[in-house]
This record gives sequence, C-alpha cells and structure tokens, in this order.
Amino acid sequence: MMHQVSKLITPITFTDKLQVSVQRSNKSAAHSPVKPSAPEGPVSVLRNELAAVVAEQRYPREQLGLQSRPLAEQIPPGRLVELSGQGDSARFTTAVSIVVQAQREGETAAWVQLRGGSLFPPDLDESGVDLDSLVVVHIAPQAGLYAIARAAELLLRSGGFGLVVLDFSGPITRGVENFCSSVWGQTAWQGRLLALAHEHQSRVVCLTDTPLGSASLGPLIGLRIESRRVREAHGSFSLDHLILKNKVGLRLQPAPEHRRAPWGLW
Repeated sequence: MMHQVSKLITPITFTDKLQVSVQRSNKSAAHSPVKPSAPEGPVSVLRNELAAVVAEQRYPREQLGLQSRPLAEQIPPGRLVELSGQGDSARFTTAVSIVVQAQREGETAAWVQLRGGSLFPPDLDESGVDLDSLVVVHIAPQAGLYAIARAAELLLRSGGFGLVVLDFSGPITRGVENFCSSVWGQTAWQGRLLALAHEHQSRVVCLTDTPLGSASLGPLIGLRIESRRVREAHGSFSLDHLILKNKVGLRLQPAPEHRRAPWGLW
C-alpha cells in the first residue's frame, strides 16, 4: 500500500519549488491593485538638480549632449539684467543682439537713454534691428538718471513692450556722480521695474559702466553679464560673455559670437 502511494507522489525538486513560488507571486500581483507612484517631493527635485549640476561640472557639456546657444536666446523674461563693463566691453553690441532676438520673437522693444547717447541708427540697421519697430526715448540730461528708470516704468506699465533697455552708461552719465549715487543706492525703482517685468513677462536690460570688481546695481539684479570683444583676425572679433551674477535659477552657457568690425575700423 505504501509502495503504491509513493508511486503516486512525485517529488518536487528545488527548480519546481522556484517555479511554483514564481507562479504564486504572479497570481498575487495580478489580483493586487497597483498603487500609483507618489509624486516627487521638493527634496527629490532638489537632489536631482544638484546631481545635474555636479555632472555638468564633472563632464564637459559636449559629453552631456548640452549645446551652447547665443546669449540673446537665454535672457529670461520677468528679470532685471545688467550688462556692465569698461574698456573693451561689448555691452552695447550684446544689448543690440538682445533687441534683434526680441523682435524675432514678435516683441516690441524700447530703448531709453539720455539725449546725445550712443545709439547710432545705421549700426542698428546693419545689425538687423527693425528701426520702424524700435521705440527710442530720449531723456533730457538735466532730468537725471532717475528719469530713465521712470520712463522705463511707464513703458512697462503699458504692457505693450517685451523688452526695455535702460542705458545708464556713456560719457554723459559719468559726469553726474550725484545722480549715480542716488540711483545706484536706491532699490525702490528696481522693485517696481521687477514687479512690472514679472507681471507682463518682459525683459529689462540695464547698461552700466560698472567695472569688473564692483558691485552690481542692486540686490534685485537677477543676472549680471560682462561681454568682452576679442580680436580674432583682420576686421573680425569674437564676443565672450562672463556671467558675474546669476540669481535667475538657470544654467546659462553662452556660445562665443563672431562679429565683423564696422567699416573703417579694421
């Protein structure tokens, strides 16, 4: 009798036990409800961003598949941007390229400067600026630099401008130290411009003669850049952009830009 029972019972090997356990786990997984994955919390998001920053510092951008772009394409809206520098600074050329980019995006641009400023329409036209779509505001020198900020505020408040350039640089503004100290030291006008830029998603660019080692216009400046021209060959030069201050939360990688010198300046 026992011999007959032993014939009916087939021994289970280790492999058979493993297959049985896998089948049971599959059945239980099929009948158990699938729990949705929890959304990433702020700690996980911050950890991923830090890992991306570390990877970008460890490896060149070419190995990560990240391509450099012209600086004008990376200027964020809703922020205050300062283009500073002295000597071989190319802040004016950089500002013009930002105007061209804004017009390509269908935005209306405005340029505010003291009367007799450095704006030269033939150069703008040659650089690709649509002069018919550019609004230029000339401020009387006796009104002071604060009037430039006030004019920019009125332009932004209208909601019709995607870019406003404030030219605080040039020989005219260097001769009025009292206005410089008052504008440089006050942040109320910067707060109003920042609020309006954020509300209308406009770009605000300030041109200054501030040297490399000096502080920016104020704490509300989100991005400060110094652009320098480097002579490459006869009649050509390149623009190198140095990020001096970055509080906009973006990793900027400006690509070098190659330009031709104006006719007669070879």
